Amino acid sequence: MRYHQFLRNTLYWRYIIFFVTLYFAIQAVRAYLNGQNMVTNIAIIKENIVEVQDEINFTKYYEKPFLETDWAPFYLWHEHGTLYAWERVVRLKSRKPTQKVVVDEAASSPDDILSMQQEEDDFIKITSPQESRHYFINDKLTALKEIWLLE
Repeated sequence: MRYHQFLRNTLYWRYIIFFVTLYFAIQAVRAYLNGQNMVTNIAIIKENIVEVQDEINFTKYYEKPFLETDWAPFYLWHEHGTLYAWERVVRLKSRKPTQKVVVDEAASSPDDILSMQQEEDDFIKITSPQESRHYFINDKLTALKEIWLLE
């Protein structure tokens, strides 16, 4: 009888040891992951420190001396897309590829052939930022119309 009770008790002890081992294994994994998380957080913080230091150095050694120069208002004025009174915006469009022109009796001189190959609106002179925006948006809309995305 005592032998059977011993076997039954050893089964209980086996379960107890198994679950205690399982509990400590889970705790070990959690401790390892927590340590790895701390290591990655430390690396991220070091990277942030370097980025902030670079930003401070840029402000201290470049931006501040630049803003103290005489040319700073000129460049800042242009940064916002504003022009001085004496300045003009000129937008150059690329020339469209010329098509072959069949020479007939009407186009007898070389000047007539050249005039047929060139278009008058190859170059557009834009005198204000509003016109520049207008032509920019118009070009984008015509490109969308050409590929049938816009009607």
